[in-house]
Amino acid sequence: MRGARSARRIGVLAPFVGTLSSLVLVAVPVARAAPTRLQLRVERSTLRVGETTGVTIGFLDRDFRPVANDRDRTVILAVRGAGSGGGHGDISPGRVTVPAGTASFSDARFTARAPGTVTIRTESDGLAPAEGFVRIVNASASVLSRILVPAVHADGPAFEVLASRSRPVANGVSTGSFYVQLDESLPAGQSLRVRITTEPPVTLRLGDQPVGIVEIGAGRDKSEPISVLSVEAGKVRIRAQALPAGPTSEAEIEFDAPQPARVLIELSGGSEQVIASNRRVLPLEVRVGDKDRIPIERLGTQHLIELSPETSHLTFGIRFEPTLLSLQPGHPGRQSILRLSGFPLSDEIRLLARDRDDERDLAPGELTVKVVAAGFTILVLAGMGGVFGGLARHVYQGSPAQIRPRRLRGRLEPGLLGNGLFGVVFGLVMFLGVNLLVLAPTGLSDTGSANMAFLLGVLGGFGGILVLQRLLDRVLPGGTAGAPAAGKAAA
Repeated sequence: MRGARSARRIGVLAPFVGTLSSLVLVAVPVARAAPTRLQLRVERSTLRVGETTGVTIGFLDRDFRPVANDRDRTVILAVRGAGSGGGHGDISPGRVTVPAGTASFSDARFTARAPGTVTIRTESDGLAPAEGFVRIVNASASVLSRILVPAVHADGPAFEVLASRSRPVANGVSTGSFYVQLDESLPAGQSLRVRITTEPPVTLRLGDQPVGIVEIGAGRDKSEPISVLSVEAGKVRIRAQALPAGPTSEAEIEFDAPQPARVLIELSGGSEQVIASNRRVLPLEVRVGDKDRIPIERLGTQHLIELSPETSHLTFGIRFEPTLLSLQPGHPGRQSILRLSGFPLSDEIRLLARDRDDERDLAPGELTVKVVAAGFTILVLAGMGGVFGGLARHVYQGSPAQIRPRRLRGRLEPGLLGNGLFGVVFGLVMFLGVNLLVLAPTGLSDTGSANMAFLLGVLGGFGGILVLQRLLDRVLPGGTAGAPAAGKAAA
């Protein structure tokens, strides 16, 4: 019977052993891609006056793949005219804060006010902007649509190329956008294929894929948004032709030459923003970027950049090697080594990179690196917290002078040493159990928090000793039951 009970107790503890090994791996920080551009999607592209549609803001990386927002960002929404038809509408809210970790924001609403075509534009500091088009018609749209949208009449659907009026930067990353807008929706069973060419040749993308021919399916009155990227400043003429030899329509997008606007600083080799506390050497890359935070490859003048920590830290020190970097034509980027000293268990490091020539009015570069305790360090902190909790419970019981385990009044008392050792176990169990069973299912797990590890360890050590006493009373009884028997024997 006693062997069966021991086997059951081991079976109860087995899941925590697996939990320990799995969460040690979770505590290792994982690098995530940072967004470089915004994405804007409009639920309905054609509205009657007075109607409303939803607008969704997303985040894309350099390869146009959806990613989560890397930090709290303020995003601005605005409505502009587009094409040759002047429309009007309202967007609400006009300014939103999207928290870090959010993949998209879908609570914005656009309301059509006057017939025509409008552009909805979204901007955020450090990200390439995005645009979407909405065509607004009156109730009698079937009669006025050909007036509101100047179409090219020929056999087949009439259409117009609607291009954004913004002037993107010619950096190969910032984008202009356009649509192929039909004068009416295609009937069932009919589709339209449109060939897109540009002069001069530039990069065209539909989503994350290069595109040369666009297909508009049945029931639709416009194409998906097409992005235009260029590395040369100047006007780009876009020509769309219905296949095989149908009507054509043209539009223009003008690209501006990259101009220095801000200093850029990031960890070399990627967009990693979270590091383990056992990393003491961090390579930094410093460059000058344009208004969309895209590095400028061809600098016209020299820039002397100074690196400094934004705030001081009590538990560790920061040193740059070197502190001053010279960026110049032919050498647009430089590296510096950030060295950490002391004990950066869990903190945020905020770094600044400033151009020493204040007359240039370049925005300083900012980099925030979150330091999380390494997996082994986290477990040590949870265990230390368990020791403190176990010792506190030992003192609370009123027997602080008992050091070693011994039997007292028929009961096994662990003493200070026993409570301290068991406190380590209970502290680890509490920390890992709360993260796995409570926080992880809600998405709030934070296995890299030194403060949480220590606090949960203290709670586990303090409460675990009480559980230990109950177990000892069941496994090794003799406290209350043994006392009367001993008294009779003495008599």
